[in-house]
Amino acid sequence: METSLPRCPARCSAGGNNCRPTRNSRPTLRRCCAALTAQSITLFVVPGVAVPPPIPPALSAAVKAPGTFAFTLTGQTGTNYVIQSSSDLVNWSPVSTNTLTGSSSNLLFTVPDAVLFYRTKVAQ
Repeated sequence: METSLPRCPARCSAGGNNCRPTRNSRPTLRRCCAALTAQSITLFVVPGVAVPPPIPPALSAAVKAPGTFAFTLTGQTGTNYVIQSSSDLVNWSPVSTNTLTGSSSNLLFTVPDAVLFYRTKVAQ
């Protein structure tokens, strides 16, 4: 986008940015033309701040002991994640919602003596 200085009034000879008052002009036009030619604009172009893509959540290091299930949730600090379980990989139920205060968190759940699958998603 090109920016130019405003034009001086028609009563200034030469018009444009090189203004000189004519015989019929008043001293105020001289000041006007001088003020118009003295204006400048400074434009700063600041590069955008790159935002890293969110870290996808992951469950790892699963350990099953009688009556408990432990694993590590890894993801984006400050993001809410919901842990879900399923017995058939079709119907999922929320088990807990966790906000990561660091990049990972160790979680421990009490579970029934049955086969369950676990996953995590960003909480809505």
